[in-house]
Amino acid sequence: MASPRGLRGINGQFAAPPFTNKAYVWSNAPGDEYPRGQTGSYTNTPYLDFNLYASSLTMPARAGAIRMQLTRTADYPITTWDGNADTTLKVYNLNAAANAAGGRIIALDFQARSNALITQVSGIEGNTRVSSGATATTMYGILHTCEIYGTVSTTLYGMKIDMRNEGAAPTTSAAIHLTNSNASLATAIGAAISVTKGATNLGFDYLIDSLAADCINTAVLRVYDDGTVCNDTNATGTFATYQKGYLTVIVGTATRYIWLADTAPTA
Repeated sequence: MASPRGLRGINGQFAAPPFTNKAYVWSNAPGDEYPRGQTGSYTNTPYLDFNLYASSLTMPARAGAIRMQLTRTADYPITTWDGNADTTLKVYNLNAAANAAGGRIIALDFQARSNALITQVSGIEGNTRVSSGATATTMYGILHTCEIYGTVSTTLYGMKIDMRNEGAAPTTSAAIHLTNSNASLATAIGAAISVTKGATNLGFDYLIDSLAADCINTAVLRVYDDGTVCNDTNATGTFATYQKGYLTVIVGTATRYIWLADTAPTA
């Protein structure tokens, strides 16, 4: 077997070539230790492997197993910006082979083992922040572009969430949960979901599409009765005897009401 090349690490120890002013190219040839082959116990051996163990009782790994920070420094006279965002980590996954392939940019996996107690599990946590005193023109918590110039023959989703709860049902559950936790200012967020389109395309066929039978079990919508926007106790108007409450909706610039009936409609 040829001598291993590239970066390798285990338990915090690593080996790497010394830094030089020339780019270091990490290449692997047949017989290199990384990857260690395609059969047996080495099938999924990665190119770069860090195996770290947290042993502190009070602060096990809060700073992260791997930490990167990019700073546009104030010590250097940077006075202009070309419009491209500074990027801390950029990853490409390309298929240039003639055969078909599947691609994942990042695969993340967090597991709570059967002998462990855990309070919170998060697959991904992120924080986009504008500090006090700073001003941003535009801000996104997540900006993802699903861009196709070839052909997608069957399914196209900008985001897919697959829920798999095989245990006891939790007290509250949702595929997507949106909240406004701002506590310092009584400021409302404009919309929980905002839909728009480009100037020349046709937008969306449906705001919400229920694709399968029996995928909605109880109701299309459940709302909190606040007495104003969603009112279930104070019906007014001609049909107040037969109906109870209303939902407030805005159509264009006009406020309208959807009246609610006490019983399900019949033929």
